[in-house]
Amino acid sequence: MTLSSILQQEGAEVISSTQYVAGDRIIYIIKSQAISSRIGIETTRIRQRIKDLCF
Repeated sequence: MTLSSILQQEGAEVISSTQYVAGDRIIYIIKSQAISSRIGIETTRIRQRIKDLCF
């Protein structure tokens, strides 16, 4: 499972992504938007799934 696949499964399209290394940390910036503006996306569910993936 990847961050992009979670976003896609939840109805978001990845517009761009960037990765930075800062000391012992990796910082990701991911810009996305809802595939359908009428349906939207559930940000709380996405946040929880990404949290589960990372921790």
